Amino acid sequence: MATENDILNDVLIAESSALSVFEGKWEVARRNAEIYGLEHWESKDKKKILNQNRIPYIFDRVSHAMNVLLGTQRDTRFDIHFYGRNREDELKAEILNAQWKYYADMCDFIHVESDIFQDGAVGGYGVFGLDVNRKRDYRGDLKVYRIPYDEVLWDTNSRQYDLSDSYWMSHICFYRKDELKRYNPERAELIELVGTDTNWASSNKRIRTDLWWKPDKQLVGVRKFYERDWVTKYVIWQEGQELPEEQPYDSEEDAQGEIDRRNQMMLGAMGMGLMQNGQQPPSFSVLPIEVPIVNKTEVMINGVLKEKEVFEMGSFPFSVFFPYFHDGEYWSVIDRLKDPQLFINRMYSQIDYWIGTMAKGLLWLDPRTTPQEEAKIRETFSKTGGVIKSKYQPQLIESRGPAPQLFSTLDRVEQTLDDSMGGANALGLKQTASESGRAVLARQAQAGLDNFVPLDNLRRTKQNLGEKIAYMLTKEMTEPRTLRIIGDTLAVQAMQQKGMLQPSMRPNMGYLEVNSDESNTLSNLEVDIVVDEAAHSVTKNQAPLGAMVDLAKSQLLPPGAIPPEVIADLADLPGSAKQLIIANVQAMK
Repeated sequence: MATENDILNDVLIAESSALSVFEGKWEVARRNAEIYGLEHWESKDKKKILNQNRIPYIFDRVSHAMNVLLGTQRDTRFDIHFYGRNREDELKAEILNAQWKYYADMCDFIHVESDIFQDGAVGGYGVFGLDVNRKRDYRGDLKVYRIPYDEVLWDTNSRQYDLSDSYWMSHICFYRKDELKRYNPERAELIELVGTDTNWASSNKRIRTDLWWKPDKQLVGVRKFYERDWVTKYVIWQEGQELPEEQPYDSEEDAQGEIDRRNQMMLGAMGMGLMQNGQQPPSFSVLPIEVPIVNKTEVMINGVLKEKEVFEMGSFPFSVFFPYFHDGEYWSVIDRLKDPQLFINRMYSQIDYWIGTMAKGLLWLDPRTTPQEEAKIRETFSKTGGVIKSKYQPQLIESRGPAPQLFSTLDRVEQTLDDSMGGANALGLKQTASESGRAVLARQAQAGLDNFVPLDNLRRTKQNLGEKIAYMLTKEMTEPRTLRIIGDTLAVQAMQQKGMLQPSMRPNMGYLEVNSDESNTLSNLEVDIVVDEAAHSVTKNQAPLGAMVDLAKSQLLPPGAIPPEVIADLADLPGSAKQLIIANVQAMK
């Protein structure tokens, strides 16, 4: 059996092998964040420019392109939907969707999603984390939250987008000692020794101690370490069947006990009936199988906080978003833009320097010129004009100016920046001096495909996240409770008509009972996950709303064919105004 030192050493070895890769990635991500935050010059370059009495100009071309992409994500969010696998599960799947909406609203999921998308667009990847929060309710609330990119490590041999082939993942968490002792009172003495014992640090020089202990903030680093493993389980195979039964048993004795129970039943009336019909009772045997599992342990630098145990989810409680990914390598949107941006800043800085120093050319003075005359000449030459009296005539050597090819190169680099994000039209800018509206729309539609890759990868990540959310809601959140559901009026009314929601005084709100009886029990419910466009988006709603208005004007539809509630829901109005309009319409019926 593995000792505490063995467990801790396994974690240290795994992390040290990955840190050699992640430290470089984290440094690039921090630099990308500085560029996005308009800190384009590195400190050493900025200091050098200032020492030359120059100005470190920033002609930002990155943040606009980035904000267009981030704005597109916020305006076209995707919803996670659950669908029942069997017809009798349809209503329960709707209850599950309503339950997820409750927790999504509680943890502000839409903005968590946008923050993680921004993490990926800037730093290369963003991380969703899942947990059960018991601070507000002892039964626990589902929490989907953002994990900073530099607090998650994984097996760098992984080459699949969803990290399904990753052997391990590690979450770096920091706690105050008092907080950590409250969660783990049985390990209070070990926790107190962190940072005080002179031998607490590992002898491995590659270990970064700042990721385990922050003395200035008195924070203890804890590793929640998840590792894939295999265990032997046993299944029953009936002779004559192609496949064994799906139900696995923890021990061979348990499986054999079930066979004995069935054989005992066959000795009764059922077995006699088979024999009278000339049939033999079925024969069973036990087969061992290897089942993949995930083990979880929590360690500090000086010992094990929680012993290794099976993590029931069977997968890592994280979903990682990569804007661009290929065969284990990933990169960010800023990585595509930063080199042209830095070149532009450097070129404009050089042009400014030339204007300040070389615009008038070089003045040659005769070596016989006295110091007094030289001072007068310098003072006059530094002005826009003037008259000087000198015994020896100065000679003006005119500057040729910067090569025109530099300006041509600068134009090409600026164009490259626009093209990297789909062209000027995709950024809301003018593409050419004269262009038709149809041409603009066509170019925008085509250019939008450039931004489609990171947006589609986010959908891909949310598909993986949805599977883990379904597990948490159907396996972990099984206590009975009543949830307040707020949504658009039509959806709430539809759920009330199905008997899913108890009505409220507000037309867009109701109360949902979960796991209180057989009809709404979600425990072990099997569902399929679909990630689809969100129900509400101002930009997307404009098209159907405009089409409905045109149909109404054309008189092709009879009066009242389009419910006013539908038009109100699609309108770009505050929620309170929509509720008032809908309430007044219903009162008039």
